[in-house]
Amino acid sequence: MNKRVVNRIFKNITKKSKKLLCKSESYDVDFKKTVKSISTEDLVAFSNSPEGGTILVGVEEIKDKKGNQKGKIVGCSTGDKDKLVILNKARSCRSPIDLEIFIENINSQPFFRVEIPSGENKPYCTENGTYTIRGDGQNKPLTPDYLLDMYMDIQSSKFINKFRQATAELDQKIGETKKNLLEINNNVNTLKEKFKEDIDCLLSEVTNMSDETIEMLERMFSSAESAEESSGEAMGFSDEILGTINELEKKIDNIGGDSYSIHKKIDALLKHFNIEDPYIAERRKLVREFTIQFFDKNYDAENIFQGISKSIGGVEEEIIRKWINETIKELKNKD
Repeated sequence: MNKRVVNRIFKNITKKSKKLLCKSESYDVDFKKTVKSISTEDLVAFSNSPEGGTILVGVEEIKDKKGNQKGKIVGCSTGDKDKLVILNKARSCRSPIDLEIFIENINSQPFFRVEIPSGENKPYCTENGTYTIRGDGQNKPLTPDYLLDMYMDIQSSKFINKFRQATAELDQKIGETKKNLLEINNNVNTLKEKFKEDIDCLLSEVTNMSDETIEMLERMFSSAESAEESSGEAMGFSDEILGTINELEKKIDNIGGDSYSIHKKIDALLKHFNIEDPYIAERRKLVREFTIQFFDKNYDAENIFQGISKSIGGVEEEIIRKWINETIKELKNKD
């Protein structure tokens, strides 16, 4: 039943009731003298109607001087027991009917205004299986064809609503995915630029180291050349140094064109000084950032791996999984 907190008791007649009293019984209003005269068929008829309707209890239909039919207030008992009678009739229908009961005109002749909205679970029927719908001032039986049309309309509406909800959720998820992919792409581009800068800097350092080595060897050669005049042993030493210089100069000349050789030298330098490869370090950092982001969204390790593995190039899958698991373990320990 409706649980809204509204004013349900009026000392006088409301504008709505005054308007309904000025017309005859029709598709949206019915007059009843007593509560007992309300039938479950009346309630079902309004609930099956597209707009619902109103029953005024304590009102009879009369003709005015011009011969027009309208409602006349005669009053009725409006106690809790009377209200309960109406509610029980509504509950006995299949499905139970939702309605609101108002008491009006308590200063003179009180009457009930029973508001019956168009139902959400059409078609409704009485406990005996009678299907009716409100017509022009009377209840009409629902034929099988009409029942089928009503059922199809309701199911179509439900399907459309569910479809709209599903497409809205899908659009939202697609938008979130695009946003995440854009963020990933931006992060990857940023890392690429930084890695390129680091490599250029490292190559510059290698070149400078090579230049410094040549300069040092040249000084050594000069010293050895000076010593040549005083010792045959020194002459042999200078020949050896000269050969080393020639080899080194050849390697330096090939630095620009031999990328594989450069990478091998860089790897050797990093290993010698126990420094982590900047490329691997950036990959590990990127995996950690993605793991933290997806972990906050309750993704497990495998889902995180599937989501980022294609974006993390140049690293073996097992290493990526290892980094993901290490980050998840760290985050769980913090909790």
